[in-house]
Amino acid sequence: MTCSGVCECTPISSASNGIISDGPGSYENYANCRWLFTSNAEVNVQFTMIDVEEDYDSITVEKCTNAQCDQKVVLDFYSATFLSTSSVYSRVYTNDPANHPFLRIKMQSDDSITQAGFTANWWSSGIVSDTHIYIYINIHTYTYTHICTYIHTYTHICIHTYIYVNTYTYTCIYI
Repeated sequence: MTCSGVCECTPISSASNGIISDGPGSYENYANCRWLFTSNAEVNVQFTMIDVEEDYDSITVEKCTNAQCDQKVVLDFYSATFLSTSSVYSRVYTNDPANHPFLRIKMQSDDSITQAGFTANWWSSGIVSDTHIYIYINIHTYTYTHICTYIHTYTHICIHTYIYVNTYTYTCIYI
């Protein structure tokens, strides 16, 4: 698990389970914090406390295709305080190791009123780490015809190899 922003980043955890929170006391104004989980198996997160300023501060749960969360699915969005008896605490958020291997918790606040923030339990049947190495290979075939004064038909076979250590290769074979 990795985290960023002004919030506390000292989770109580092992390699396969733990507790995360924004830290003791109230969170800061202008908080823009992220907790990113990656694993070779499902990662599950369940909130035990959510207390943010309604309509101004928020907690978002997302599953993403990469560590930058360029392509994501928003699983939930909270902008309120929930009583301990609320049904939101029974929800378990899970990544999808095959298509969305990253699970991200995002907390943002404005310039006024701060509250307690959040606490959540997390667990995985695999090992959760701060190393983001995932390999995806997508093969696309494109065929198109270009008409000018003469006709050309092109077939491109493009192999996209993404290795998520901030690099990727793109190879096209022209036939």
